[in-house]
Amino acid sequence: MGQRVPRQARSRAKYNAILQAALELFGERGYTETTIDAIVERSGVSVGVFYSYFASKQQLLLALFRQEMEADDDGLFVLPQRLLTLSETEAYIWKILYQRSGLLRARQELLLLDPEFAQHERAYQQRRHERLTWDLEQLRQAGYIREDIRCSTCAWMLLAIVSRLTDMLDEKSEQEMAVEVQAAALMIYHLLHPDI
Repeated sequence: MGQRVPRQARSRAKYNAILQAALELFGERGYTETTIDAIVERSGVSVGVFYSYFASKQQLLLALFRQEMEADDDGLFVLPQRLLTLSETEAYIWKILYQRSGLLRARQELLLLDPEFAQHERAYQQRRHERLTWDLEQLRQAGYIREDIRCSTCAWMLLAIVSRLTDMLDEKSEQEMAVEVQAAALMIYHLLHPDI
C-alpha cells in the first residue's frame, strides 16, 4: 500500500498530527525505540487512522524526509539574503538544530539499519548541498559574504557543522550546547563575512 496524503482539512490535521508526534518521539527516543503505538498515542489518532496513511514506520519516516525537502525549498535551511549579525547566526543555528533534531536522529539510525536508505540519503544531502551552495553564491555576488571563499566547499562545511551539533544534542547538557553553538556561530560568522 502506498502512502496516501489527505486533501480534506480534518484528515490533513490528523496526518500532520502523526508526522509531528513521530518527529518529537524520534528526537526523544530515536527511531528504533519509537513504536507505532507511541506515535498513535501521542498524535491522538487510532491505529486504523495511522495505517490508512502509512504502511509502516519507515514509510512515515520517508514522508517526514519528503516534508523536510519541501521545507528546504520554502527556505528553512536557506540563508537570508543579507548579512547576518553574530547573534543572528547563532539564533539561526539553534533554529535548524531544534527543527531537525528528531529527523536527523532517526536518519542516522536508519542508515545503520537499512543499506538501501543510504542511497536516498546521499541524494538528499547532495540536494541540500546544491541549494546551500547556490544561496552562498547569491550572497557572495551581492557582496554580503567574502569573495575569496569557495561556496561549494563552504556549503559542505556548514552542513557538517550542523550534523555534528545535532549529534551533540544527545551528548551534552543545555549549557554545554550553548557554548558549542556560540563557538560554531563565531566560526561561521568569521568564515563568511568580509574583513572590516
